[in-house]
Amino acid sequence: MSSYKYIVWVGSIPNYFTDYQKAEDYFLDWCHEGYDDIELTRIDAYKMERDILGNLVFQETKETTLDRAIGSEAIDV
Repeated sequence: MSSYKYIVWVGSIPNYFTDYQKAEDYFLDWCHEGYDDIELTRIDAYKMERDILGNLVFQETKETTLDRAIGSEAIDV
């Protein structure tokens, strides 16, 4: 999962992408469908930690908002 660089949030559901163009296309598809709770973010930092069972767990620690949909209109942030 550490190769993911972008997240498109549709409501509270994250959709991970490695390629900006694919993430932007996915974002715009949702905008064209009329959804307005969408956000395209870039993952800027990563953190690996171990869970209670000792498994490595990936977490993004910082995101930068690139685009946001407000009232079904995509805007640059």
